[in-house]
Amino acid sequence: MARAKQAAPGGRLSKDTHAAMTKGQLTKAMADLERSVRDTHRELQATDSRLQALEAQREELQGAAAEADQACGDLRAREQVLQAELSQALANKYKLLLATSRQQKQAKRFEDMASGRYRPLVEDASLLDGEVTAAGGRLEALLGVCSAIREAVPQLAGELDKVLCHVTEV
Repeated sequence: MARAKQAAPGGRLSKDTHAAMTKGQLTKAMADLERSVRDTHRELQATDSRLQALEAQREELQGAAAEADQACGDLRAREQVLQAELSQALANKYKLLLATSRQQKQAKRFEDMASGRYRPLVEDASLLDGEVTAAGGRLEALLGVCSAIREAVPQLAGELDKVLCHVTEV
């Protein structure tokens, strides 16, 4: 028996070793091998199904992410539009408020003049034409400067619009 268990040259078992294994041992070894192959095949199928499920989930998440990105872009564009509309509405509100205030002050002045509180300093209005023309020229120059600054420094556009509202209504 000692000889049968010796390895043949090249690291293989000799023919005597195979003969020493009984038929029952070979049958058991074959059954173990078949069970191992079935288990491996089952694990492979389970792994493939999990992999397919994860791939489907990844594709679903990519689609959802693309939709969310599109929705986010749409919302950003809408936000910019609303910001512009809000700025325009606030500017219009300011202009209307300023115009209302001016009209109220002018009405008060007319009422005061009608009641005799004020008297004109110049009897002839034609004498004032030269002064009014010169003031109009200065106003146009001031408007030009404000417009140039507004274009050169866009972050100050809102505040310069308020200044222009005051100046243009004079």
